[in-house]
Amino acid sequence: MAGSQCWQTIPTKLSLAQFEQFVLPHLSTGRRGPAPTLGLHRIFNYILQLLYMGCL
Repeated sequence: MAGSQCWQTIPTKLSLAQFEQFVLPHLSTGRRGPAPTLGLHRIFNYILQLLYMGCL
């Protein structure tokens, strides 16, 4: 296995189709409060990027 990589990169962005297929079915939506101004897809990508960069 010389020369093969045994690791994969950490995803920092998901496409909308990937988000709807893998993440959205596991999210619950809030019943109270104002509706978010940003879409859930964009918020999730921001969270992934922050976790990757470690800027918390």
